[in-house]
Amino acid sequence: MLTLPLLNTNAFCMLLLTLAWNCKSDAQPMSSQFENLTVIAHRGASGSAPENTLASIKKAMETGANMIEIDVHLSKDDTVVLMHDSKVDRTTNGTGKVQELTLEELKKLDAGSWFNEKFSSEKIPTLEEVLKAINGKCKLLIEVKGKSKTYQGIEKQIVDLINKYNAKNWCIVQSFHTPYIENTYRLDSAIEVHKLIISPLRLFPFIYMDDGLRFGSIKKFTYAKSINPNHKAVSKKFIKKIHSQNQTVFCWTVNEKETAKKLIALGVDGIITNYPEKFLKK
Repeated sequence: MLTLPLLNTNAFCMLLLTLAWNCKSDAQPMSSQFENLTVIAHRGASGSAPENTLASIKKAMETGANMIEIDVHLSKDDTVVLMHDSKVDRTTNGTGKVQELTLEELKKLDAGSWFNEKFSSEKIPTLEEVLKAINGKCKLLIEVKGKSKTYQGIEKQIVDLINKYNAKNWCIVQSFHTPYIENTYRLDSAIEVHKLIISPLRLFPFIYMDDGLRFGSIKKFTYAKSINPNHKAVSKKFIKKIHSQNQTVFCWTVNEKETAKKLIALGVDGIITNYPEKFLKK
């Protein structure tokens, strides 16, 4: 029979401390590699709750997202409301274009059951309701949808609401459509704006393509704080070019950790994701 030497109390305690330290140093929290990454909840926490609703916004705040991205349109009676598509068909029990429905008509729609029946009470929120709900707890990234001719005057509505709630330091306006961000900046240069693009050209990273298959020069957007492309189109060369203009790069839409790790290696500053909880400490 093998006899093991007995450890005195002090030696035993030292052994436990050593083992604990080794475990701590070898196993880092899953989110530590993302701690310098700006995590932006896409349409709220849209992987866990119906997109562009107060439920998804509340969930995003609970995860500790650095920023919440939403999409806005203008109703028939000129109220800024949340919706990604130009029509309500996909995410409500109604039909028709947002711009052809009044706020009263939009508020009658069920904006949650398509995702899960437990969200049947969710309604289409207004931008004002969202500003009240967030109240500076995190930053809000407002994407203006539709072409500039579709929603004339929406920029002033957004700027007025941001000023009404003293939200300049936590609200940002972005769009694929240049006139929206140009007009926002012209109306109030203290409000941060971002330029959305589909992709830069690989050989000429300062030339971009937008969602209308139009091309332009990124250099003219010196007033924009960030240039935000599809994550599949970025390169280290592009990111260096943008950083040389003292701008950041936030990529969309990133839902996998491995993709995020590759983007971090390229130098990306932030990601827009349906699952912010994947990249944040619990």
